Amino acid sequence: MSSILLRGGTVVDGSGEGSFVADVTISNGRIQSVGRVPKAEAELVLDVGGLTVAPGFIDSHSHAEAALLRDPLATPKVAQGVTTEIVNNCGFGLFPVRSEAAREAMSGIWTEGEAPVFASAAEYRDALLRQGAAVNVAALIPHGAVRTSVVGADDRPARDEEIRAMCDLAREAFRQGAVGISFGLLYAPGCFTPKEEIVSLGRVAAEFGRPSATLGACPEPAERVTLSLPLGTLRDPVGVLNGSKGRPLAFHVRNECDGFEQSILEAIEIGGESSAAVHISHLKVADPTKWGQVGIALRHIEEANARGQRVTCDQYPYTAGSSPFTTLLPPWALEGGIAQTISRLRNDSARRRISASLAGDEPIPGWDNLSSRIGWDGCVVGSAPGLEQWEGKSIADLARSSHREPHDLLFDLLLTTHCAAIGIWHQMCEEDVQTVMRHPAQMIGSDGLHTPGRPHPRLWGTFPRVLGRYVRELGVLTLEQAIHKMTGKTAATFGLKDRGLIRPGYHADICVFNPDRIADRATWDEPTLPPDGIVHVICNGVLIMLDGRRTEHRPGDWLS
Repeated sequence: MSSILLRGGTVVDGSGEGSFVADVTISNGRIQSVGRVPKAEAELVLDVGGLTVAPGFIDSHSHAEAALLRDPLATPKVAQGVTTEIVNNCGFGLFPVRSEAAREAMSGIWTEGEAPVFASAAEYRDALLRQGAAVNVAALIPHGAVRTSVVGADDRPARDEEIRAMCDLAREAFRQGAVGISFGLLYAPGCFTPKEEIVSLGRVAAEFGRPSATLGACPEPAERVTLSLPLGTLRDPVGVLNGSKGRPLAFHVRNECDGFEQSILEAIEIGGESSAAVHISHLKVADPTKWGQVGIALRHIEEANARGQRVTCDQYPYTAGSSPFTTLLPPWALEGGIAQTISRLRNDSARRRISASLAGDEPIPGWDNLSSRIGWDGCVVGSAPGLEQWEGKSIADLARSSHREPHDLLFDLLLTTHCAAIGIWHQMCEEDVQTVMRHPAQMIGSDGLHTPGRPHPRLWGTFPRVLGRYVRELGVLTLEQAIHKMTGKTAATFGLKDRGLIRPGYHADICVFNPDRIADRATWDEPTLPPDGIVHVICNGVLIMLDGRRTEHRPGDWLS
């Protein structure tokens, strides 16, 4: 393994503290020194004067678990400076799959074609390491795989013995290196899961000790968050000694529209009852009638941390989200898995009932009826295998041009794609994005979906977009704050030991970029354009990008 000297760069070390000019020496996969090195003794010396030297970015919310098996060079992420991906978010992932229901639920969702599945975290880990990966991988335990392996895809509470079996599966995965549990409570089977079951799994996460990484408080945000209710001093909850322990529970909450406050409170209550840390995925308010109220969620997060819990969140820097078109269906239409959903979509009576639900004529308590909140103009087709001509167009436009009802277009889209169509939802406002971004509990995650067609540009643009638009252009964050939210804070939250900081002895995961040029280029029309400004990327002491060009190296490791 070559030794490397990064000469004369401006180091932003991931702690949130101020930047400084220094040389960084690397050998044996670790950072050896940070300071002045008068005499170059490394095998490779890179002059990085005028460039920023930061820890490699950590994607706190990745859906790359299957993509890394197809593209071990992690092309869209290395292009952004990412060196670690935290996979299996929103309750979906490739392990532990122990039943046909679990295989169906996990193998074809949010991925380009059917993906392999694995009976255990160890099997997935071994497959990944056999082929190698350019980046490090840390994996959450996907609740959807656990529940469908034990309970199936039924809409019912688990029995006591089933809860014990799910807890046993979670313990096994933690022993094999998982770093937390993810829940997709908006999706099936998460939407079928009562709070009590989740608390039981949270207690398992709490058994596995406090994450080993610690980090001091982040500096105050550039501008204090304006909330609708009084708030104490903002602080970074990571690393503060408190009542939460163990590995985090990462929640895609049940409702991000009119029920967003109750959903945030449910996640916090689960953390309180189980003593597990809580992490809110892609914190947002997706209901235009509630825009401007995201501060309510931030207030609850602050109050929980003040009580001694540890509650954090992640966010992508866009006003649109993305998920399967099945997200638009009422929960009852999803029971039993994809095959039964398709059967309902072919049944005239069931279609009429779904249409009534979508129109609001059949209200369902707690259901996040997204299409009724953002309108069919806000529901855009991103990926539609077999209906590629629909990609990039809204359901409203397709309905108008064909003189059909939007509901019928939705049903045809799902049937033709075998429920694999992915939508892009224009659902948030810019003010809320900036409010969440400023908050010390927040960190950055792409939530990128590796799909054909027109994926959300966040897959290729998230991290440079924060640094270009929200740091350099808008000044929402300082450079030091942004890097902290992409590196040290994330490593501490998920317990990634000796990662996320430019410090002697830490693993040499490093991104070198031009702070004056870094910017996202991915757009809605051209969502796979790589960003500008990334110069060098190093993972575990090995260059995976040199002078803006990819290498073929796969030095990534399994992090636990």
